[in-house]
Amino acid sequence: MENRINSGRILITGAGGFIGRGLFEKLKNYDSTGVTFHLKEGDSSKGFIEADLRDGKKVKEIFDKVKPTIIFHFAAFLSPRRNEENPENARAANIGITQNIVNNLSDDAHIIFPSTDKVFDGSDPNPDEETGVNPLWLYAHLKYECEEMIKEKTDKFHIVRLPIVHSLGDHFSISTRTGRGSFIDKAIIDLRSGKKVTVFNNVERCFLRLEELLNLFEIFINDTNYGTYHVGTRLMNYYDRLCALCDEMGKDDWKDKIIPVAGKASPLVQNLNTNKLKNIFGLVLT
Repeated sequence: MENRINSGRILITGAGGFIGRGLFEKLKNYDSTGVTFHLKEGDSSKGFIEADLRDGKKVKEIFDKVKPTIIFHFAAFLSPRRNEENPENARAANIGITQNIVNNLSDDAHIIFPSTDKVFDGSDPNPDEETGVNPLWLYAHLKYECEEMIKEKTDKFHIVRLPIVHSLGDHFSISTRTGRGSFIDKAIIDLRSGKKVTVFNNVERCFLRLEELLNLFEIFINDTNYGTYHVGTRLMNYYDRLCALCDEMGKDDWKDKIIPVAGKASPLVQNLNTNKLKNIFGLVLT
């Protein structure tokens, strides 16, 4: 029997998603419970619960049962496009679920919440955590509302504004149910199968490896440097990021199949100032 790490009772919402499932696996030796909208085969025996967290009564039942002291709140209506196309569902799945979570937080609970770099409009070339937000899309509006709801409820929070999160084309990177996932992961999977991919060379973002994010989340479990943090690499365009990853994987021949093109995005450039993360945690992300 595996030894359990005594760091409090951990609840992970959205544990069936890209980040949530990766974290649940990483914390398998902790006292963790994962909540997912749809159970996969064998999930129930691993500590997953199937629940619709838009149901306030169900959320209360889960909190009464688990009594979590640490909550990783990942459940949300993802994809900016899906949010724009389904605003009512988006609000229910972002604001509604977060309100249910906040309503059930105990006084000593610590919540970790992923937000987005999209709370900024790109007008500031290097926004830090104190820079005023101006979301251009509903997804970011809702994420920022959730940030504020959490701040109003508790001081024990880590809010992380994230850029593009990706792995290296691992099988769990792409949702088999929805077909959605990181563009970087999809591109690597296509390159691995011999396909050509077109990649924007004029759209610049910060990036973040899933493994590095999960390591940071594990640090947060016992950390008391509460607050909002920007997390990500230096600014680069999608084409350069993908080429750099090919070099890292020893796949220089793949770069002939990467076709640079100009893309349309709003904003074209979205940076994150990550000095606070570096100063407090000494982390330089690659």
